[in-house]
Amino acid sequence: TLRVTIPLSNISNSKHIIVFARTSFNLIRLSFIALFCIDCNLFILYKTKSIKNCLSPNWCGKLNFTCPELDEDDEINIEISIYDHNGNHKSSGDKTTEEKEHNYDNDTLMTTTETLVDIKPLLEEGIESEGMTVDCTDGIGTVTIHATQIPQKNLLRHEHATFAFQLRCLNLLNVEKGTMGLDRTDPFFEIAKKYKRPTKGRPRLQPVYRSEVIADHLNPCWDRDIIDILHLCDGIGLDNASDNDDEEDMTLVITVFDGTEPDTFLSQPFTRTEVGSVETSLRALQDSVTLGGNGDTTNAMRLKRHKGDRAKEVGLLVVLKAELR
Repeated sequence: TLRVTIPLSNISNSKHIIVFARTSFNLIRLSFIALFCIDCNLFILYKTKSIKNCLSPNWCGKLNFTCPELDEDDEINIEISIYDHNGNHKSSGDKTTEEKEHNYDNDTLMTTTETLVDIKPLLEEGIESEGMTVDCTDGIGTVTIHATQIPQKNLLRHEHATFAFQLRCLNLLNVEKGTMGLDRTDPFFEIAKKYKRPTKGRPRLQPVYRSEVIADHLNPCWDRDIIDILHLCDGIGLDNASDNDDEEDMTLVITVFDGTEPDTFLSQPFTRTEVGSVETSLRALQDSVTLGGNGDTTNAMRLKRHKGDRAKEVGLLVVLKAELR
């Protein structure tokens, strides 16, 4: 099982995006499809969820495939296709994000990587890799790929495990006061896993989850959701300490942002401003579940906004649910 993470950068605002933006309130939704190739036989391996209003999206996906024994000179090639998502999410009842189906019938192919990408060198370098940047067709943008292999023991133990969670914030700092002082922060949060890279001297953060935006709210409460455990933390830090004395928990960084909706008239895209963040782990989230309801702050984590060596508290993060399944 491989994890390939694909952030894009410098995507040009092509005709497809301009037309879509003007006819759909500037809601640009991008998705990618990875095509895996062995002996030049391509088949669809993975489809992401779409990210709206973004020309530099960052995805993380778990790719599962079985391939024959590889010789030293063999390659593991993938092709990345980027689509402008012009469809609707199909959902029924009270389904979580993980359970919703996505309608890709109306997607528009924007670009693909110019060549097949061999990710085998990335796997050999592991988390120390700086990634591989490749050009897309027609000069539309670039794709940077990171790939790491999930430890086999974690795969066997936690292949079907999931994490159900629900978060809320209390007393968020208002970073969007507006000209009349009447506006409020439009919060959403991201969860990223933190890969420590001793030889590089700096970690790499990989976003794995992004919530919906809640408009004009300083005490937002997000819906319950479910995420794949291997996707969330590579299955690291789930076992008893006695079984894995040398294994540290995977550090998770939860960051709350203020999301500003796009302005079609002024041709301004969706923007985001960081409100604050907190470092935690899967185990710490479970230990922080509130005991007295969604207004209880006893076990709340403190969100902080860092500027140089200084850190300012900007609100509380309350864990309403954190359950392994």
